[in-house]
Amino acid sequence: MNTSRSISILSMTVLCALLIAGAYFFTYRSSRAVANKKVIAVLYPYDFVAAERMCLGIQEASTSGLYARHVIVRTFGFDVYDKMRVLATVETVLEQKPAVILAIGGTVTLALKETMAKRGIHIPVVFAGVTVAVEWGLVESYEHPGGLMTGVDSIDELGVDIQSKLICITKPTVQKVLIPYIASTDPRDMRSELIAASIKEYLETRGIQVTVVALSGASNILDTVAELLPGHDMLCSLEIDGLSQLSAGFSKLCSQAGVTFFCGGLNGTTFDAAISFGIDPKPIGATLFSMASEIVFDGKNPADMPVVVLTVCRDLYINLLTAPSQGYWPDFGQIVRDLVADPETASIVQRLHIVNT
Repeated sequence: MNTSRSISILSMTVLCALLIAGAYFFTYRSSRAVANKKVIAVLYPYDFVAAERMCLGIQEASTSGLYARHVIVRTFGFDVYDKMRVLATVETVLEQKPAVILAIGGTVTLALKETMAKRGIHIPVVFAGVTVAVEWGLVESYEHPGGLMTGVDSIDELGVDIQSKLICITKPTVQKVLIPYIASTDPRDMRSELIAASIKEYLETRGIQVTVVALSGASNILDTVAELLPGHDMLCSLEIDGLSQLSAGFSKLCSQAGVTFFCGGLNGTTFDAAISFGIDPKPIGATLFSMASEIVFDGKNPADMPVVVLTVCRDLYINLLTAPSQGYWPDFGQIVRDLVADPETASIVQRLHIVNT
């Protein structure tokens, strides 16, 4: 009996030892697997819906197929209006020494370039949401970027022209339009100002009055717009502008004032804009990750990777749930006829969606 008990105790001891060894081995293998994964860092401005959609595209692409076994994506959000916070986030990312950095927005991409140059750091960067990459010296040209940076561009002047036309097509009775935009702090980045001026010029040739207002930073924007809104029958935000993050506030103001909100961004329907027009940024995120994977796994050099200019079509959304409160009663028959009648518009507006649920 004593012998049997000794064997039982010995068996339990061996079993415990095997379990401990197994757990240690599994933990070791797991930690080694994680350690061997390539880290891709994503820098994005939080509270920007377009940036969040790009991040979603990056995450989905990174978890598909074999990438899930070899890549870790780490996201770092920042307040685009807080320069010190942007620089601090850049420093945090650089300290982690990722294999590639995906940067969304011109502010953070420029901060990355300047910080890496000062500290002698060489990490490949793939950017998106940068409209002045050549002017800022981020790349030498779209065809031959040079250096450590390349990226994706999906903004074209044709989209600006179409937005101007759609204001007239979707609401032919419009008489006075308010166009607010975020004024750039960098004199080299005048794109929002130029786009607003282009829309203003187009509308004024058709007898429509336009008020363009330049806003600085994110503070008191809604209060300023609320003061300017009376007397206008449409508020129009720009597709590329940071004001898209304020769409929910704009929609509420417009519903209270009976003013139609034309959101220059596909996500406007999420925030109850009567009319929305733009692209879904999610595929841009997938393209960013694809370019990063070519750098990490195929050994490509960003200097030799042309900036990808996506051929994009845009969707037009009309929200019947909020249109009446925003003084908008669309004539869909006339809208469709006008869309089809203009070849340029018909080639860009891919789908017309009617939101009623």
